[in-house]
Amino acid sequence: MKKLLFLIPLVFFLSACKNQEDSIQKGMLYLNSVYNDGRYDDQYLLYVYPSEKLECPLENCNLTYRLMDAYFNDIFIKEEVRNHDIMKKQIEDADKILQSIIPIWEKEKVYNTIKGEKDGLALDTYCILGFIYNNSKMASTVKESLTGDNWMKDDYYKGLDDWRNIADESWCVRLFIKTGYPSEEVIEKEVKDTYTFLEGEHYDMSKVVAAMHTLYVLHDANLLNEDFFFFQDYIAEKNSLFEDDMLYQSNVLEALSKTGYKDKALLEKIAARLKEGQADDGAWYLYKYTKEKNGQVFTTFRAVLALNDYENKK
Repeated sequence: MKKLLFLIPLVFFLSACKNQEDSIQKGMLYLNSVYNDGRYDDQYLLYVYPSEKLECPLENCNLTYRLMDAYFNDIFIKEEVRNHDIMKKQIEDADKILQSIIPIWEKEKVYNTIKGEKDGLALDTYCILGFIYNNSKMASTVKESLTGDNWMKDDYYKGLDDWRNIADESWCVRLFIKTGYPSEEVIEKEVKDTYTFLEGEHYDMSKVVAAMHTLYVLHDANLLNEDFFFFQDYIAEKNSLFEDDMLYQSNVLEALSKTGYKDKALLEKIAARLKEGQADDGAWYLYKYTKEKNGQVFTTFRAVLALNDYENKK
């Protein structure tokens, strides 16, 4: 009888692991089903910003900032998800496209900074590309775009996008950390700006997203200090604000799992909430009670990565 009682929790544990893996695989199967020759069946990823024109040297390559966001997630899945063979084609395509533009981007400037270049590339996308490929030349360009310890005016983004003042710069700080550029001053500025933002009049979701980006900065820098734990706790305390928002739940779970949050029961609760929100076709839609084809691909990317991080850190 004692032996049977011992086996029961083991069975539940193995079952939970299997369900988690099934959920991740179903999500990747969905991403594969809506991918075709560099494009995704998602209205959000079809959008092109006014005056946006990104050069791509490959044949039949129509590059946009939002497509680059999708390709970045392909690379994150390649690096983080052990069994990603289902998505082999789109990952290879994404890697090929992104690597093809690096020589072009190394010669470009960024435009949306205090220095205000008339032409150039978006700061956040530039820094993410440099971060993914550990590119020192791009880090040097980003360094030249600094004004003191600041890239953008603190109120460059307003309204619903105000969190991006912190988020966009966080990727540049992470690029500095990864490539070995001196980063102490920009890390300090990032943390200071985040505290100011959390104390200001902003939407709750915007505050949480800002805290997530700064938490990743501190994690990359291995600064497990009081600021690090404050931002972890802040995000954790806000986990249930938007329970039906699958993108929000994915981002919360990923941030807390990747940075090793101590409350495993809470992480399990968020993971269960996320798995419950997965649709029958394997996708995570922006809201679990809708099936609108607008943003579901990006949400599915984030959910797959979040559950994978949760599984790896359990």
